[in-house]
Amino acid sequence: MKSTNKIISKDLIIRTVFFIMVISVLAFPEKCSEGVREGVRLFTDSIFPSLFPFFVLSSFAANSNVSDGLGRTFGAVPKLLSVESGEYSYIISVLSGYPTSTKMICEGYLGGNIRKKDAEILLILCSNGSAAFIMSFIGSTLLGNTAAALILLTANYLTPIVTAYMFSRSCPKNGTGRKMQETSQKFTYISAFTNSVSSSVISAFNVGGYVVIFSIIINILRGFSGNTVIASLLLSVLELSSGCRDIAGMNISPELRIAFMGFMVCFGGVCVMFQCMSFIEKTDLDVRKFFICKLISGFIGGSICFVLSKIFLSSHEEVFSPMIYGSNFNYREINFLLLSLMVTIILYTVISFKAESENEDKGNFKRSDS
Repeated sequence: MKSTNKIISKDLIIRTVFFIMVISVLAFPEKCSEGVREGVRLFTDSIFPSLFPFFVLSSFAANSNVSDGLGRTFGAVPKLLSVESGEYSYIISVLSGYPTSTKMICEGYLGGNIRKKDAEILLILCSNGSAAFIMSFIGSTLLGNTAAALILLTANYLTPIVTAYMFSRSCPKNGTGRKMQETSQKFTYISAFTNSVSSSVISAFNVGGYVVIFSIIINILRGFSGNTVIASLLLSVLELSSGCRDIAGMNISPELRIAFMGFMVCFGGVCVMFQCMSFIEKTDLDVRKFFICKLISGFIGGSICFVLSKIFLSSHEEVFSPMIYGSNFNYREINFLLLSLMVTIILYTVISFKAESENEDKGNFKRSDS
């Protein structure tokens, strides 16, 4: 009976929100159209160019033998958390951030390359923002302060490790449920690349859809909420980039500004959570556990940023440049460097993996001769 009432109340909430959205769209067509334009502009100018190359490369790594070499070369941090499969996801997350790493882990799990327990830990460990977003958009465009950007970047990479460590201690050493396949699904390099491109196009446009929808919601709600600090903070939780923009313009102390931004970067915002959960829901991994861990990560990241700001930023002077509203930020320079680094790493891994295979073949050949 309780479960039935729970389902009814859940349906009632969803239907109520749906009707409110329909009425809002009909009542405020100008704000709706403006939100669509802002969301499309954000997606085409910044998000799609930033995500699509990493989507293709991460999907290619998950569907080919490249992942094995990446895991051996860059799996030190996951191995500290007793992760035994899918270690390659960590280097991808460091370079590209969410939702690329979430997509990669879910694909690896469905393909039989990652065990269930490892996938649950990796979803938390590999859930960080993009370095390009933090350094270029937040650090340069919004704050104009390199020290503040480095504080956010430190929290961005440290927080998932702390949260994943807390979570991994409660996980059994031998995960239950879906087991890793003895022969995981692998493609030829050509088919892996073709599959990566086609799936990445669909995934990237799905992300764009979420960005546009949340841009509409934020634009409509902003008309009702006014410009108070509390209203801006509540709205900032919905979408990461616009949330950081609103926080940067608040008349609050630098430490609080960095702390709120740290929460947003480590939590990701509701829009990013929906993007990540759209990949997780295709699996039997726990979506609610992921959301709770991300919420905890937000508070941990905000606390780290507040403490580091107190230590490294002076509160007696204005450390931030004025916020530049309406600027068309882009990630081209930083993303080019990150993409070049990622391609170099993958090429190095392919070459080293091929060399290891040849050495193993030679060893087997010598043993057969003897």
